[in-house]
Amino acid sequence: MRTCSLLLCLVVLPTTGGCTQPAGMYQQAQVRVVDSQLCFAVADTDEARRTPPMLTAISVDRFTGSDWEYVWRWITPLEPVVTLTPDECIPFGTALVAGGSNELVATLQPGERYGVSINSQIVNPASGGDPTVGRIYSRHFCLQSSAGAGLTVVEVPRVRGELKWEVCGPHVMGDSGAANET
Repeated sequence: MRTCSLLLCLVVLPTTGGCTQPAGMYQQAQVRVVDSQLCFAVADTDEARRTPPMLTAISVDRFTGSDWEYVWRWITPLEPVVTLTPDECIPFGTALVAGGSNELVATLQPGERYGVSINSQIVNPASGGDPTVGRIYSRHFCLQSSAGAGLTVVEVPRVRGELKWEVCGPHVMGDSGAANET
């Protein structure tokens, strides 16, 4: 009897812990080119259409082969609240409203490997608990350029936990150009 009780506790206890992430916390971002400008959006889901996420930050990082270095970060101001529907896009390097912290350190280059993360909150769909819950929209991608077609976004899939960068073609370390903006 004592062994059964101990076994039951070992099975049930981890499922009741507070260290689990809420359902839907991690979702895919959209990366697209609009009017020759690379931009980022939240996933096109029923949830995002019903309750547009309130942005807290966005960052774009470049994978150097062994580490990530940031290329652009925008931490949104507390006021006004910035929301984003799936139809709206945040242009690379652009703060949508004044305030916050906007830091651009490099331009995006074809052949490089990138990741974007859009941190946000939505009104908690569950009754009780915190008034908002977090949502993180992310995507790994690279850019390809072709004569006449301009930039093309190539989304990098993850297979069994591993990013498949080979969809981008041979990796070329380009000159990322430096510029600082606050």
